[in-house]
Amino acid sequence: MAQTHDGTITLINAETDPIPPFRRVKYHTTIGQVVFADAADGNDWIGTTLPGIDGDPANGENVTIALRTEGSTFKVEASAAVTKNASLYPEDDGKVSDDPGTVICGTAAGTSLASGSGSIIEFHPTGGTGGPASSATEIWVAKNGNDGNPGSIELPLLTITAAFAAATATRDTIMVMPGIYTEAATVTWPSTTDLKLSGIAGSPELTRITAPTGENVIDIDPTTVATFESTLANLTIVGDGDCSGLRLDNGGQGSSKMNTYLNDVHIEMDNDAYEAIEQVHGDNLNAAMRIYHHGNNSFDGLMAIEPGENGDKYFFHGASFGVGFAVGNGDFTAEFEFRDCLFQDDSASGDEGHTNQTVAMIGCVSKTGTTYAAADKEDIGTNMTVTVI
Repeated sequence: MAQTHDGTITLINAETDPIPPFRRVKYHTTIGQVVFADAADGNDWIGTTLPGIDGDPANGENVTIALRTEGSTFKVEASAAVTKNASLYPEDDGKVSDDPGTVICGTAAGTSLASGSGSIIEFHPTGGTGGPASSATEIWVAKNGNDGNPGSIELPLLTITAAFAAATATRDTIMVMPGIYTEAATVTWPSTTDLKLSGIAGSPELTRITAPTGENVIDIDPTTVATFESTLANLTIVGDGDCSGLRLDNGGQGSSKMNTYLNDVHIEMDNDAYEAIEQVHGDNLNAAMRIYHHGNNSFDGLMAIEPGENGDKYFFHGASFGVGFAVGNGDFTAEFEFRDCLFQDDSASGDEGHTNQTVAMIGCVSKTGTTYAAADKEDIGTNMTVTVI
C-alpha cells in the first residue's frame, strides 16, 4: 500500500533481501515497487529509506522513503571513507562514495564525514543538470500535489487533467498515488499514442477516479490517423449518474486501428443500466477497435460491445462481469476471447451477436444467484459462434 505524508512515501520492497535504512532507492514502474538505486542508475532515484519500526523491511513489506528534495539534508550510507563537503557519486545497493563517477548525486555536509564503509553521513542531494531523472518519462499525481508543480514524484500535480495536459510522446507515463480524484469534468485522453495512466501496482482499489454527476469519467477519442494505443492500469473508475465509466470512440481516426489495454482496472457504475465501457465505432473502413483486458479487472456496469468493423478483437483475461454483457448484432468478423472470467446473473442482455462473431470461452464460470456453472453461449450471445473449453 502506497501512502504519502510530510515528504515521505510508503512503498513495497522488491529487493530479495531486507532493505536497510539510509539507502537510495528508485521506483520500479513495471512492478510498482522500489529497489536499490545502483551506480548504473546514475542520478535516477526518488529518495532514501528510513529505519523500519520492526527492523529492516523484508521483500514484500512496506518501506518508508524520505522523498528526495534538492538542497535538503538527508542521511545516506557510504561505501567507503568520505571527506567533508565532498561531491558524492552513486554506488551499488543505494550507497554513495566520493570516488569520482560520471554523475554527481549530492554533496557531503560540511559537518559530516565517513570513516569507512557502512558509515552513515549527512548529504545534500542534487538534481543535476536535468532535475530528478525519475520525472524524465513519468508525471506524478497526488492528493497533496499542486497543478503548478512540475509533476515529479517530489512535486506532484493535483489533477489527472493537468497530468494529461503535460503528457508528451516521451513523458508518457502518468502515475497516480492513492486517493479519490474527482475531476472538474470528463478526463479527456490526449491524441498522443502509447500513453499510460496507472495507480500503484497491486492496489487498484486505492486510486479512484470520478467526474461530476452525469459526465463520462474518461473519454478516449483520438484524432490521430495512425494506430492509437492507450493503457490504463491499477485504478478504479467510478461513474456517478447517467454516464459511462470509460468511453472509447475511434470516429476521428480515419482507417487506423485503436488498441486499448486494461490491466487491473475496476469500473463501478452507480446504476446497472449505465455502461462501464461504451464503445463508439466510426464508419471508417478498416478502422478496427481492439480491447485487451489482463489481470483482475471487474465491471460493475453494463458492458456494451458493438463490433463495427472486420478485425475487431476483444480479449478478456481474468475479468468479472457483475451486471451484463451486451454484444451488438453487426455482421462483422469480430473475435472474442474470455479466459478465466466470471459472468454473473445471466450476463447476456440486449442484442445477441452475429454468427460471424467468434467466441472462445476458456475456463469461464457463470454465476446465477448462489449457483455456479460452466459458462456457455447463453452468457454472451446465442447468435455468436461459441467454442467452450
